Amino acid sequence: MSPSTAAATLRSHIADGMAVGAALALPWSTSATCIFLFLLALAILSTLRIREVMDAVATGTAAVAVALFGIAALGMAWSDTTWFESFGALSAFSKLLVIPLLFAYSRRSDCAIAVLVAYAASVAILLLVSWVFLASAADHSTATETAIATGVAFAVPVKNPATQLREFLVCGFALLLASDMTLRVQQTRLALGLAAAAIVFIATALYLASFTQTIETLVTMLVLGIAVFIRSGRMTAALAALLMIATVAWTFSPAVSKRIGLEWYNLSPQQGAPENWRGGRGDFWQQSIKFIGQAPLLGHGLGSIPRLFEQAASSRGDGLSNTTIDPHQQTLAIGIQLGLLGMATLWLMWLTHLAHFWRKAGIGSLGIIVVLQNIVGSFFDSLIFEFTMGWFYVLTVGLIAGMAGQWPAIPTKPEKQ
Repeated sequence: MSPSTAAATLRSHIADGMAVGAALALPWSTSATCIFLFLLALAILSTLRIREVMDAVATGTAAVAVALFGIAALGMAWSDTTWFESFGALSAFSKLLVIPLLFAYSRRSDCAIAVLVAYAASVAILLLVSWVFLASAADHSTATETAIATGVAFAVPVKNPATQLREFLVCGFALLLASDMTLRVQQTRLALGLAAAAIVFIATALYLASFTQTIETLVTMLVLGIAVFIRSGRMTAALAALLMIATVAWTFSPAVSKRIGLEWYNLSPQQGAPENWRGGRGDFWQQSIKFIGQAPLLGHGLGSIPRLFEQAASSRGDGLSNTTIDPHQQTLAIGIQLGLLGMATLWLMWLTHLAHFWRKAGIGSLGIIVVLQNIVGSFFDSLIFEFTMGWFYVLTVGLIAGMAGQWPAIPTKPEKQ
């Protein structure tokens, strides 16, 4: 092996290690994840040729992500905010530029599987710690009543309940698909183990959803369950159907029904109602639609969200308006700043990624789960702007998209003659 080849191989291994490190750190630490992501970007740039990056950008999967960032950058031109505020808002879009780098890199590396396994293992450790927290609660009944009343789950060791719940859900359904993939190649024991792990993840997510994000969890469960049902063999499809039936039955339990009613009620915030723990989310959405109507085509410019909500709160004076830097809905958050152009590009990106994975067998099915979860979750929060779920989307879509084109079709058992 020549010195140049050895150096290139070493840089490739370093990039693989940084990607795995970022996946391990993502559920736990923002700071550690940032360090790994910075080193990953440097390592990838040192291994790729400019031609490879440009070829990746030219593909539809990466091009729409770059286009959304480009429109956001142009949005600074018609914004009334300071340049400092505009650049701060642009940072929320900047992670999209990593998708073409990961796409190009994963075409020459098979690290996508290792990254997905590392992330699932890290989230599995988080799940175990969550149950330890739950088991160590001094007064379980009192803690449960408090969690149901306030929407704050007490089995959350890091970050926040909503993020942890979404991580459990996406891992659960990804493991269901992985179980189907291993079952098709007749690795029955591994398939059963993956299916059991999937059920534990999903059951824990449903438990957390009894306290928070109940409506979002219900919709996510049904959407991802349908996707698994369509993409899987008979046994896994049957399990997905049973999970969807169990989810529907779960909604009829007294605690969950009460939670759904409370969340639905709080979509229309009531003045002086202390149970309105969601902080006026319904008002954020109503105001956002008005802001988009004021500048429908190109929006109010990048970084305009805080100023618009402050002006609305000061002008109304009815006690219902709240100020925010995020309306907690991805399409509205982009629409306020970039108008119909930005919203159309966002949905084009989602649909392009979904179509890319839908055409692919094997690992492409895992990409479908990631994209669908991001779409559903973005109806209730701005997930692409969030750190954990935003970077999870970028890492998985970038790596899986590049590797999916090389992934062989899933072999099926030969039929008996």
